[in-house]
This record gives sequence, C-alpha cells and structure tokens, in this order.
Amino acid sequence: VIVQQHGAETVVFDPRARAYHLLHPLAAAVFRAADGTRDVAALAAAVSDALGTSVTAAEVETALARLA
Repeated sequence: VIVQQHGAETVVFDPRARAYHLLHPLAAAVFRAADGTRDVAALAAAVSDALGTSVTAAEVETALARLA
C-alpha cells in the first residue's frame, strides 16, 4: 500500500484492489501505530497519545476491523 498525508487527511492506495481509502483521524492513527508489536490496549494508549484524547480498546478494535 501507499500512504500519503494531505494536510490532516490520510489517503491509502491499495494497488492490488486499485482503490483509494480516505482515513479519518482515529483510523489513521491506528493504521500508523499498528506495527505488529502492540496489543489492543497498547494501541489504544498510543493512539490516545497521538490524538490527545482518550481512545478505548473497543474503538481501536472497530478501527482495526474496518482497516482489515
């Protein structure tokens, strides 16, 4: 995939599907933080820090499901 930042917008291009995806800030933060080393609780903490607001594990799970 190819990821580009355009201001506050994060755009992901999937060349296999030939599709663009515009990620909202929560999904973008989860996408950036999901490096395979963190569990959901650690992702929620990292995303909370990145966004400056409290993010729950349930919100992270929802974002991960939508990104899959």
